[in-house]
Amino acid sequence: MGFLEKTSTRKITKTSTGADYNHPSPVLKDEIHIVTAAEEISKVVSTNFQYTVGITSLEVYLNGVLQRVKEEYDGVWYGDYTETSTYSITFESGIIFEGAIIRLE
Repeated sequence: MGFLEKTSTRKITKTSTGADYNHPSPVLKDEIHIVTAAEEISKVVSTNFQYTVGITSLEVYLNGVLQRVKEEYDGVWYGDYTETSTYSITFESGIIFEGAIIRLE
């Protein structure tokens, strides 16, 4: 993710590394979201920020418990949510409910 170097009391510079180019949004986001009734029915939750789909760069916590992204292993699907687009995720049935607190980072 690069190296930060303090050059003076008011200036910090960032040195990029090769790993930076794998992440289009190098600034980490952290958002708390409370599930609405409409989201409980549709199971789609907006992240309100861009993340990279497919490299598990997004961490999702439901009421403080880390949720797993849906992946296939030996023909069986495991996980709690699917990364739908760069701005939203879709939960499996019965995972989220109205009033649940989701932390996205």
